[in-house]
Amino acid sequence: MISVLIVEDDATIADLHSHFIGSLNDYRVVGVASTVKQAWVMQEALSPDLILLDHFLPDGKGITLLRQWRTLARMPNVVFVSAANDGKVIRDALSLGVFDYLIKPINYQRLRHSLERFHAYQHSLTGEQPIQQDQLDQLLTAGSQPPARLANRVPSNGVDPYTLDQVMACFRYATEEHSASTLAEQTGLSKTTARRYLDYAVRQGRLEAHLQHGSVGRPIRTYHRPYPSPPS
Repeated sequence: MISVLIVEDDATIADLHSHFIGSLNDYRVVGVASTVKQAWVMQEALSPDLILLDHFLPDGKGITLLRQWRTLARMPNVVFVSAANDGKVIRDALSLGVFDYLIKPINYQRLRHSLERFHAYQHSLTGEQPIQQDQLDQLLTAGSQPPARLANRVPSNGVDPYTLDQVMACFRYATEEHSASTLAEQTGLSKTTARRYLDYAVRQGRLEAHLQHGSVGRPIRTYHRPYPSPPS
């Protein structure tokens, strides 16, 4: 089993990461840290195979942790998962040896690809058998190939349960409303995919939809959690 430490200060996002990784074959979450200090201590205590590291933390930044970890005899494998999308942070993280870099809001299919690639990396490079060039070529391009073995279930309706959880996390309160466009901006999904998940949630009774008419242009379809029924 590949052990994973999640470093994320948003409890909802950390829970989504944890549930998603826990559903995959050969992966287990061994800890969740919400600060730089906790991450440093837990990395030393648990020696995880892989760390999902956020950049913006309450007491510091993930890139600082990377620099500190690089001084260790064994630098941990890191997937950087962050809203930081400026070139300098990305360059710094890549130069410090991160295994992958995912920009928030995270796309869980993309994370699935990254974990598939890491699994192949662990399986191929930790043994003592010599690696042939064609095997190495396959390994280096594994991130672009569809995941074949990690998912223990493939939804027949085309709705990934963890992407759906990510969508529903945007409706924490009954007063929150989103259109397909605003949800796409917040989650990183395409507008078409966002609308498909929103309409699926409506059919499941988890959301309600209505048309919002503006002063000009076509009405906008917006979504919200069902309002509580008034007392009888």
